[in-house]
Amino acid sequence: MLCLSHMKSTEWIEPEGSIDNIPKVLEPIIESTIEICKNSFGDTLYAVYVHGSAARGDWQFGKSDIDTVVFVTSRPNDSSNESYKKLIGELSDTQSLVPYIDAHAIVMPELHDTKNIGSIITLQACGVCVWGKAINLTTYLPNKTAAIAAYVANMKKRVKDSISSQRNSANPPLLSRRLAKFGIRTLVYGAVSNGAKLKTSLDDQIDLIEEYLPESSALAHELLQITQDDGAQVSRSAKLLEIAIQHCEKTTN
Repeated sequence: MLCLSHMKSTEWIEPEGSIDNIPKVLEPIIESTIEICKNSFGDTLYAVYVHGSAARGDWQFGKSDIDTVVFVTSRPNDSSNESYKKLIGELSDTQSLVPYIDAHAIVMPELHDTKNIGSIITLQACGVCVWGKAINLTTYLPNKTAAIAAYVANMKKRVKDSISSQRNSANPPLLSRRLAKFGIRTLVYGAVSNGAKLKTSLDDQIDLIEEYLPESSALAHELLQITQDDGAQVSRSAKLLEIAIQHCEKTTN
């Protein structure tokens, strides 16, 4: 059974996630994901969260992914981690409801690490606990200015890593779309710096950029086009993400 808990929000984050929003049709996939986590991580598994469109209520059949975050109490060994990734990949490939299952693991003692700031913010906005004990992530969230600065620093690293990711990626079109989504999200943090409340759906994010960061509207729509394209445009997506970072930094300097 899915546990009925969801995240509280901070004043600059719009709460959008609810257990009631998860479509019934996705429950078998979510339950299978939970079983994989149990088998891979054993007693170290603390909680499993679903976020994104499935938790917001705007999930679309065959178009939207399932986004999950798994919390473990200690760093898994290589065997457990590889088993987890392999089994999630096989589950993703053997069902037709979603194009991709995004499964990201966070080690509980590392929650204070700024590398996890993007996940923490997203879960605050639209995360629901579907197994285990819900975590009070506000404890690990710094003030708005520090949170945005940490997120931008992570995005700079992601740009640098994108070239090696392109060489190693089994799905370059997917990587292109993910980088483009990161670019839009980065611009949204610029909008948040200008007074917007953070929202996580693409449509809402574009609206926020147009209202609170109008000088970045054209860039946002260029990134949006990539998210809707099946082609592999990793280099272009990475370059636009880099430009989005520059736009965001102008609002925080």
